[in-house]
Amino acid sequence: MSMVVRDARGFTHYYEEIATTPDSVRDAFDLMVRASPGASRSLSLSDLTDSPTPDTTRSI
Repeated sequence: MSMVVRDARGFTHYYEEIATTPDSVRDAFDLMVRASPGASRSLSLSDLTDSPTPDTTRSI
């Protein structure tokens, strides 16, 4: 099943179910962070998932 959704800003988003592994999700996240021009340090998905509560004081 797939969905096309237009948000309040007028942007269109396409959603589709995919089958993947946790390792693939981590790899994709790490690639996006490294490609981000504003990334000041290396960030991994585990930085967001290892702590029991989110750290909202940390700058990414």
